[in-house]
Amino acid sequence: MIKAILFDVDGVLVDSFEANHGYFKDIFEESGYVAPTRDEYRHMFHISLDDMIRLVAKNPGEREFQRIREISNGIKYPIEKMKPTEGSVETIKKLSKKYHLGIVTGRHENGTESYLEHSTLKECFKEVVHYGHYENPKPHPEPLLVALEKLGISPGEAVYIGDQKTDLESAEAAGIPFILYSEYDYGLDDIKWKAEKFSDIIGLIEEIKIGK
Repeated sequence: MIKAILFDVDGVLVDSFEANHGYFKDIFEESGYVAPTRDEYRHMFHISLDDMIRLVAKNPGEREFQRIREISNGIKYPIEKMKPTEGSVETIKKLSKKYHLGIVTGRHENGTESYLEHSTLKECFKEVVHYGHYENPKPHPEPLLVALEKLGISPGEAVYIGDQKTDLESAEAAGIPFILYSEYDYGLDDIKWKAEKFSDIIGLIEEIKIGK
């Protein structure tokens, strides 16, 4: 029996590409580094802030890492550029009446809270797992296992919706059925359950429930 539906945030619940790219661009330009272009960032879209700093600054020492981190604390995230994916608000509200909903994301706590406040969907999610809740990020199964523990359910009682290969690998490692939803082509074609529209997720969950 499916009891809970877990969602990634970026690329699934929201189209945050322009917001994230603008945020990182401001951080690295302020820090004296060349920021990734849009095309370059498309391949880095789901990298955490800390990992992005290490990548762009080419594995800086601890002092330089902390300097950039301090600068990032003073950069305002352009939340006005973040928009819900088409059909997500209505679908989340429908699903919340039938299942426990949760978020499993690589965002830090403040970024996750910013999304929830901006989205108007905060009350729909029973549990939220962000970067501060685990040691090993996706594709490791730990983020999803933390969510299962918080919800008090087994892997077979949940479904995870993501848009990246790391989401798929994390779900497989945790033993959780996975639905792919993505507005961009990341080359993940050989997926059993794939939502072309966000609203398709409802029907795909029913297929998973009956073992189709």
